[in-house]
Amino acid sequence: VNYKGETLEVAQVLTLEETAPALPKGESASSVDVLGVCGPELGKLLADPSSVLLADEDIECIPHARGNASDDEWGKICKELNRVGIISVVPESKILVRHGRKVVNGAFGVVKAGKTGPTGKRVVRLIVHLKPANACQQMIAGSNSTLVGPSAWLRIVLEDDDTVLMFWGDDLVCCFYVYRLPEVWWPLFVFEKKVPLALLVGPEAGGVSMAY
Repeated sequence: VNYKGETLEVAQVLTLEETAPALPKGESASSVDVLGVCGPELGKLLADPSSVLLADEDIECIPHARGNASDDEWGKICKELNRVGIISVVPESKILVRHGRKVVNGAFGVVKAGKTGPTGKRVVRLIVHLKPANACQQMIAGSNSTLVGPSAWLRIVLEDDDTVLMFWGDDLVCCFYVYRLPEVWWPLFVFEKKVPLALLVGPEAGGVSMAY
């Protein structure tokens, strides 16, 4: 679905081979503390999710979401997400509960048109399906009403003839992964699919829900 609500294509099954090329490289993931780059009013909300969480009686319906990947591929994907710093382990006891059940989220893929990975296969962007968690929160509007796309930069006027404004397309690549929310938010972003803990933190056995 695009930003106009129009359906563009069906959700794709996730595999590590197709998803990895669209993930951030190096140490950029979670490298910027979001509280350090937002204003005091927004920062207060982001520092404590309890201020925006809805009570059971204020939630009409919590949709279901699932991870659109095989257990084997999901394990591989989570191992890579953990390696680059996008996800971490969340104890099951901390998962948000509403309407008598754990609020867990899904994931699926969207093809990046015209892109191929190093093996020649298509590149699939990882989309985290957060509708269950979103249904339990008040919307934080922030500066949404004033956000613009890159095309608006073309209308910037530089009054000094000697001034040069430079920006790069790389600034937009994987930018969603750059910012790090406080740890108190992690229990809201838990996936419904579990992976063996040994894949992420060592030889300990068992299944664990993952937060991104």
